[in-house]
Amino acid sequence: EGKVETLLKQDVDFDKPGLAQFYCVHCAKHFIDGEAFKTHVKGKPHKRRMHALKTEPYTVEESLRAAGMGSWVQPKKRKMETLVPDAVNKGESLADVKKRAKLDSEETKGEIVDADGDVQM
Repeated sequence: EGKVETLLKQDVDFDKPGLAQFYCVHCAKHFIDGEAFKTHVKGKPHKRRMHALKTEPYTVEESLRAAGMGSWVQPKKRKMETLVPDAVNKGESLADVKKRAKLDSEETKGEIVDADGDVQM
């Protein structure tokens, strides 16, 4: 898996907003829930970032051409589409993500957890 796939399918992290399940890869921002993510995608800062990402990054070869060592080449454009996290695709709410995290932690640890999320000894 590449870096983008790992960012879209992050493990639940209780220290990050939205338990790290609502992440915009292009803007490198976490959101509290799916609605906040969808609102961000429609907003001007996200669209501005997507437009900036369309242009190919500046390379060493391009800098050498600019210094007179080679012929000029028109910068290429890339097709950019917004990548949507799995939690948004599934329509999960923050409560659904918390339930899923609780079930995953119970399976991995084998400990008994009560309704408040406390571990029974």
